[in-house]
Amino acid sequence: MLTPNQSPQTAAHSAAKQSVHAKQEAPPKQSSPDVQHYFCDTVDFSVAFKWDSVNQSPKGFFSTIVSYIGKTIRPAIQILFDESKINQLLSEYDHMVMQSKSPNVLVANYSLAKLNGLIAVLLGAGIEPADLQQRRRDIIKKAIEDNQAKFAENEYNLELLGIVSTTKSKKNRKLTRSLIQIRKELSVHMEKLGQSDWYTPLRQTGIQLEQLDRIHANFTDEHTQTEDQLTYWHHSDATTGIQVRLSDFEVDSRNDLEKKKAQLMVYFNKIHTRTLYLKQQLTHWQHANRITDEEAVLHQDVLGLKPQGVVQ
Repeated sequence: MLTPNQSPQTAAHSAAKQSVHAKQEAPPKQSSPDVQHYFCDTVDFSVAFKWDSVNQSPKGFFSTIVSYIGKTIRPAIQILFDESKINQLLSEYDHMVMQSKSPNVLVANYSLAKLNGLIAVLLGAGIEPADLQQRRRDIIKKAIEDNQAKFAENEYNLELLGIVSTTKSKKNRKLTRSLIQIRKELSVHMEKLGQSDWYTPLRQTGIQLEQLDRIHANFTDEHTQTEDQLTYWHHSDATTGIQVRLSDFEVDSRNDLEKKKAQLMVYFNKIHTRTLYLKQQLTHWQHANRITDEEAVLHQDVLGLKPQGVVQ
């Protein structure tokens, strides 16, 4: 409103100052204390967009989650372990014990972590720690026996491959490398089972000799059957007249049986040569860690021996 001796420009300037002063004195709006903002949209739709909270600033295009700090009440859930559930957990416990001794590092670490959780659950279910320890020892004992059987079978395949293979083809070399790798993995597995010095060169040579005896026995049976077939089907007595023999299967020709018999004799020669070599190696390893008589004389004070060799 214009006053006397006041121009329109001066009046407008005074009205603007009063309006600004009124806005500054206006009390700020307070949000309801019951309202909790869990999500704050950070998308600026217009220039006039304002944040509700002064301390918050947009971090990106997507919504920012503001975590709620407070005490969370979790209801207690009763877990019932019946007999079938406990048997299932024990079966999984056995499997994890064996897997924790695996030569594969990733499988062993994963199984060991899962085994620790199973132990906690089984203890919570009422299983005694002594029972779990005894079960663990039984599993490891069974795993050792299984490892020994697999190692012997692998050595059997290696020795058999060396006998029957006539040429060093690419396929045979690849198969030999695979069997040697299996031997190494079984040795590592035995070390993880607590038998680090089990597959010594002496014991490994003894296992190879045992497998050669098995191969020789199998070839002897095959040789005996071949001779029986030759005698029965192809060695006829001319003085007895006509002979008729019936068979439910196709009979091998005389030429094929003779070739088979000759090939078996070649295998027998290879087995004999390999056996002699392994016996020499066995003798070497048996005396590898022993001292000679001269060394015993030089170290008789340390060994506690008299010059006559009698223990003091």
